This record gives sequence, structure tokens and C-alpha cells, in this order.
Amino acid sequence: PVGPAPTLITTQRLCTALGRRLKGLLIWKSHHSIFAGTNMENFTVMLLAAKNLERLGIYDGNCFDGTGEVFSKFARALRSHTSLVAVSFYKSTIAEDKKTERNIFPVLEALSTIPNLQTLGPGCFVPPQAMVPNDTNNPLLRLLDQPNLKRLRLSTCQLDVTGTLLDGLKANQNITGLVC
Repeated sequence: PVGPAPTLITTQRLCTALGRRLKGLLIWKSHHSIFAGTNMENFTVMLLAAKNLERLGIYDGNCFDGTGEVFSKFARALRSHTSLVAVSFYKSTIAEDKKTERNIFPVLEALSTIPNLQTLGPGCFVPPQAMVPNDTNNPLLRLLDQPNLKRLRLSTCQLDVTGTLLDGLKANQNITGLVC
């Protein structure tokens, strides 16, 4: 039998204890995972405690939910991880009432500032098509401008890859892997 999910303090202590040695943080929503039931505020605490992350994966049914400030704090925590080379939010979700520009765009902007990012699966952080501007204000385009980005997974995204977004994909000659 699996015990209760860890408290925020337990989670923070775990990540702090591993601290700079922690290179990968992969969180699956599973009753077998010690992180089952972990929320967005806990993800942020884990990111802030693990200083040298190279790989971050929040997968499989984890739900991002919180206030605009919680999304902003998560974005700031991502921005602080210049050593990240791979980020994936595969099959994670954002609560329907939280899928707003105010919540999604800061996370995409933060991802676009990570200099060593090579592999990205933005998953639930790809905004709904109606929210995506077809111009340079598109945070997805800034992500595609990443010089080190080599692999992009858009397979769980409800997105029409046409127009400006398609031009952005064509322009980045470094992207050699694409999953749609």
C-alpha cells in the first residue's frame, strides 16, 4: 500500500537534500509515485530547491491549477534554470478556467529564455489556437527561435501548425526532431 502524498515541506526537504546533485526531476501522476497529488505550488518549490536541473518532466495527468501569481512564480522558477536541456509537460493538463494568456504566456516566455534548452514538449502550455497571435507577439515563435532547440514535441497539442508558426519551424534549421 502507498501512503499519503508528501507534504510541501517533505517535498521541499527532499529536493533541497539532493540540491545541486539533482540533475533530473520527472514527476508522474501515479498512486505509486511519492509525488502523487503534488500541485503547481509544490512543482515550483521543487524547481527552486533543485538548482542544477538538466531535465524536467511533469507528466501523465498532473494538473496545473492555481492563481495567476502561482503561474507567474512557476514561470520565474523555470527562468532560473539555465542548465535545463530538456523540458516536457507530456499529457499534463491545465484546468479549463486557467487556460488564459495571463497564465500560459509567462511560462512559454520563461521557456524561451533557457539558453541550453534542446528538447521541449510544451504539452498543456501550448495555448488554444484562438489565443495564438499570428505575429511576433506569439510566444511560441520566440521558443522556436531558441538556437539550441533540436527536438520539439507538439503531439498532444490542439494546434494548427500553419502560417507564422510554420514559418518559425522552417526558420530554425537546428530543429531536427519533430513529433506532431
